[in-house]
Amino acid sequence: MKAPVRPFAFALVLAAFGLVSAPLEAFAASTLAGVWQITYYLDPTGSVGSTQCIVVNVKSHANGVRAGKWFSPTLKGWHGEWVQKGEHFAFHGFTSSNVATYDVGDLINPNLASETSAGVLSYAKGSVTTVDTGTAALVMVSSCTGASSRGGDDPMRDR
Repeated sequence: MKAPVRPFAFALVLAAFGLVSAPLEAFAASTLAGVWQITYYLDPTGSVGSTQCIVVNVKSHANGVRAGKWFSPTLKGWHGEWVQKGEHFAFHGFTSSNVATYDVGDLINPNLASETSAGVLSYAKGSVTTVDTGTAALVMVSSCTGASSRGGDDPMRDR
């Protein structure tokens, strides 16, 4: 009976012989669970929006899909749910008013992620209006300590 091939050990062998150029960190398992600092870049100019902090908790993990809840200590009332499969993730949420948010992206390594699409929608008075769209960069941090609280209800802009 053959011994099972372990992906990380296999990656080490390939790297030792120069057969892969990706850093070994790329083979490490990544999860969105943790504390993240998010910097938003606003469409259409790419100008810097706000920087927020979110705390992401795992509620379930089955068949390669992780899911859970998150909240922001920097924007009071901003919270929601998330899902991740492999390196791809999406999260959505609401602020304390009639504002919904969505973010979709990819983990680059265990401490860095990029969002290819982010948006803020207002759903007041029975209709939905796009408030902001853009992209974002996420960096894992040890805590949100020292992060300043943001006013308003749009997580992508300082108000």
